Amino acid sequence: IYMLSTGVSSLPACGGTIQTKVSNGQLNLIFSNVSQCSNFDIVSSNGDSVNYPNKKLQGLDGARSGSFTLPKSVIDFGGNIVRVKLKSNSGQTVDNIVITFIAF
Repeated sequence: IYMLSTGVSSLPACGGTIQTKVSNGQLNLIFSNVSQCSNFDIVSSNGDSVNYPNKKLQGLDGARSGSFTLPKSVIDFGGNIVRVKLKSNSGQTVDNIVITFIAF
């Protein structure tokens, strides 16, 4: 899935949607109604791998949600490309998301 800094996209494998917003130079990701996945991870930032602990979406199967603000350590001034992954516990179901945005 390829996204810009402000938008909404469906999650084809995991179900539900992801919304992106930039506020005060930070990128916010909002997951809604996720049905097949419960784990969120930042994979890379501007081509560099990121050591970011796996986060869990809240809620029950079929209606998981979560809001995450990416840490400033993965954001550079100017153009940024961040890759995140949403996956099931088993790793069988995965959505890879590439977000392009500008931080001021």
